[in-house]
Amino acid sequence: MTGLVPEPVDGVPPETASPAVKVPSPAAVPDEGPFTSEQVRQLEAQGFAFAMARGIGERDARFFARLARDAAVHRTPPLNLKEARGYVVRVVRNKIVDLRRGPSREVPVDRLPDRDAGDVTAEQVIRRDEIRRAMRMVQEVLTERQFEVFWLRCVMEMSGEETAQALGISPGTVAATLNRAKTKIEAHVRESKQRDERDERGERGERGARDERGTRDAREEPEEKAQPGDEWVARPRGRTRPEGGEGTVPPRRRPNDHR
Repeated sequence: MTGLVPEPVDGVPPETASPAVKVPSPAAVPDEGPFTSEQVRQLEAQGFAFAMARGIGERDARFFARLARDAAVHRTPPLNLKEARGYVVRVVRNKIVDLRRGPSREVPVDRLPDRDAGDVTAEQVIRRDEIRRAMRMVQEVLTERQFEVFWLRCVMEMSGEETAQALGISPGTVAATLNRAKTKIEAHVRESKQRDERDERGERGERGARDERGTRDAREEPEEKAQPGDEWVARPRGRTRPEGGEGTVPPRRRPNDHR
């Protein structure tokens, strides 16, 4: 901290002058340029989310996001907030390209960043898992460019102009790419639903066929008939006893059998 000593006032003894005013030193104030602390945090979070969505590991994603944030904040001439958002995406995207040009490494693509680390309720956890599964499906269906456009337009809610500036393409290309991406996603969802319905019908049909075969086999099972010289006639297995018990009916004597 540095002090500013006020100038002496005529007629006022030095000992009664106002005390020195404490002001923060330049090093104590973070240089955030034209942005507030919250805006700077949002820029970093957007860069991190974009990198994670592209399949970059958490450590690299955080590093790229900080680099992009600092580049956007200190860029000359200064950027407004919308321009800074697109600039962050461009920097992160270029870093990802450089990373993948180097030695190949295992890239995790099965997770997305938690938007809120304070998710504690079951509904929040379920919702977050649903989003992750949906984004994994989108990644599998779309090309890399289509996914980038879809992410910026539909997830980060950038305008067509912002997306075009961030990706270095024209707004018309953004609109056409987004339309193709949505068409592919809708077709994939429709086919998946039809496939699930066919599988469900097949399972129901198989269960029904098994039940029908079992009923037919039980109905067609022959009864044991008495042969000459037998002392009793066997009844179908499983017939209920008079007292209600399960099992074979006891032997029945013939009318002329006096034993």
